Amino acid sequence: MSPSICGCRLTAFLLTALMTLTPVLAFEVGDRVTFSRAGSSGEGVVSDVRGGGKFLVIEVDNGGRKSKVVVLASQAKASASAPAADDSMRMWTDASGSFSVKATLVEQSATMATLRKEDGRVINVPIEKLSIGDQEYLALMDTADPNPFAGGTSMPATGSSFAPSSNGGASPSRSFGGVAQLSVPQAVKLPEGKKLLLTNMSPPASIQADTTPYDFSALGNAALNVTKKEFREDMTRPFIVGSDGSTLACCLKSSWSNNDKFTKVFHIDGRRGSAQQVAECTGRSFGIASADPGTGDALIIFDAAQGTQSSGLGIMTGLTDGSPRIAMTWDMFPGDSNKKDYVRYRRVLPGGIAVVVYGQTIRVINYRNRSTVWTCAQTMFNEPAVSAGGRYTAVADTTGEQIAIVETATGQQIGSVPCGKIGSVSMGFSPDAKRIALSEGNKVRVFEVATGEVLLEHEANVPLSKHGGQLPWYGQSFLLLPTGPVLSLKRNLIVWNYQMQGEPIEYADRIFEGLYPVVNDGSVGIVRLPHEKAIEAADREVGDLAAVSQGDSIAVNVTGSGPGATTNQIRSWIEAAIEKAGYRVASDAPTKLNASVTRGKTEERSYREFGNFGTTEVKFTPYISKVDVVQGSDTLWTRSSRSSMPFFVRGDKTLKQIARENEKPNTGVFENMELPEQILKLEYQKGFGNSMVSIQGIRDM
Repeated sequence: MSPSICGCRLTAFLLTALMTLTPVLAFEVGDRVTFSRAGSSGEGVVSDVRGGGKFLVIEVDNGGRKSKVVVLASQAKASASAPAADDSMRMWTDASGSFSVKATLVEQSATMATLRKEDGRVINVPIEKLSIGDQEYLALMDTADPNPFAGGTSMPATGSSFAPSSNGGASPSRSFGGVAQLSVPQAVKLPEGKKLLLTNMSPPASIQADTTPYDFSALGNAALNVTKKEFREDMTRPFIVGSDGSTLACCLKSSWSNNDKFTKVFHIDGRRGSAQQVAECTGRSFGIASADPGTGDALIIFDAAQGTQSSGLGIMTGLTDGSPRIAMTWDMFPGDSNKKDYVRYRRVLPGGIAVVVYGQTIRVINYRNRSTVWTCAQTMFNEPAVSAGGRYTAVADTTGEQIAIVETATGQQIGSVPCGKIGSVSMGFSPDAKRIALSEGNKVRVFEVATGEVLLEHEANVPLSKHGGQLPWYGQSFLLLPTGPVLSLKRNLIVWNYQMQGEPIEYADRIFEGLYPVVNDGSVGIVRLPHEKAIEAADREVGDLAAVSQGDSIAVNVTGSGPGATTNQIRSWIEAAIEKAGYRVASDAPTKLNASVTRGKTEERSYREFGNFGTTEVKFTPYISKVDVVQGSDTLWTRSSRSSMPFFVRGDKTLKQIARENEKPNTGVFENMELPEQILKLEYQKGFGNSMVSIQGIRDM
């Protein structure tokens, strides 16, 4: 039974400019060659050169459909003659009328035309550089639907729902020659790389722009039923494995029982709207965790024998043309088969580089050389941020109170962005790597990387960050915060809020390009964020958004006290913070700042001494320190802290002594309080709307 497409709404989309590829010795990209492979011969155009010239990726024409094959360069030779001209050959002229070339149209996108010249070489020409006559010709030729997920039913309007088809598997639109049986090669031991020790440096004034080499801006919302999923089977999110965005891959795996473990690999042809199983691995379960669209190389994570954590990783190649193979694997903790962990960050970059985090360590691996480039200890639950093109890696340094900027390929620290005391944060580079955003708790800051200057600060009355996680930019105008809000950088305002399944940002490979992968049962899809309503909300005129702004008056009320925090001390700290933020203190102001110290309920804590059985109990009554800014019945801004017992206790003191020492207010809530320069009205603090994001698309709530 053929698969059904649920909600395709992708705008017209074709190949963009070819990637800059590795220099070659004997062949160059665009060369027309003949080759022999598997006992047969063929002819095509070189589209990539790998392994220092050892391998060629050749684009061939199979009955009008383009596909790619990898062959040894030694088995290829330049075509003896150029292809004969045919009816599609025509003369192309540039806009100035000064230059012309005889060529045939291969394909076109919204901005680029791909032409094959008489000698077989392929060139990419911006459409705006062509003559008006040639542009008219291209418009007439634009009759086929080139959408990556073309076909099926159209996507319903936002707010309505659609469901994946309940049919079984997907009938392929083309054959890959059966389902390949994947073998898992023996794990290699990666040589140790450089251990990076972070130092405090000046900001990297010479940082260069580093943008993504891929253009997926035209990719929109689509979903596709891939296969039937049985009980205790898991479908992974889809990953783009083709440079034009039309080829994706995903896995169906079973990891519940060692005896029944398997993984099925599916190739998704977005142009035809079809999916086909192309490979299977029995006895091991793994999922695709990241992929480089330019090469189709993917990072895979193997499930451990038991539990939900992982014990090994690997690299899969050949996903673009539906011929996957596991090229290499490595153990996360060599020599300790029982140790496992979550892979908290995963990213495959151009050039054969993978960036992963496990065992509280950032690891940058050159999988083509099978070596570790560099490692860096990472505290808390923090994850690195990697620029869109992969050139730079940002590391949160909680000890040095900085964001260290490191060259990914070499492990050389080139500068630091001072950020003050931080704990568990989320970070993200802007699309050009010139700015970096950092969120912690309910606060977001945006820094200029080259100078360290704080360009924007936003403090909300709602949580904006989680433990670690990514902080993706949508263009230069929006941030998607880890908890779901969309922050407009132009207005310094939360304009929308998304509710998403699972941990979408953590596991989304192209989330920094606005592409959110979704999965439900046996169906997968992609959702484009932010959607139109969220973008329009950023320009919404609503009058005065602020409830309190600099220059306004605030009245102070203090109730309660505790050890180290008298009423007068608390008032003094609070009034100083109000004036520092640009407000005035006035007893009759309509805006009130209420500071309080109260006692919580007495609780009993149990401790176990190392080496001994049994536990010792101790009673503890916490102090609760709290600050609220209110107008009438609306609480506009709040901060609180609850004292607690330490998780571990050491020394000669008894548990009762330790309990009494910790039964005191956290004075930092008052003494170190930083009020925002303006506090929004309650109705604007969570944005202008909410949406649910799922396999059904975006549904406004």
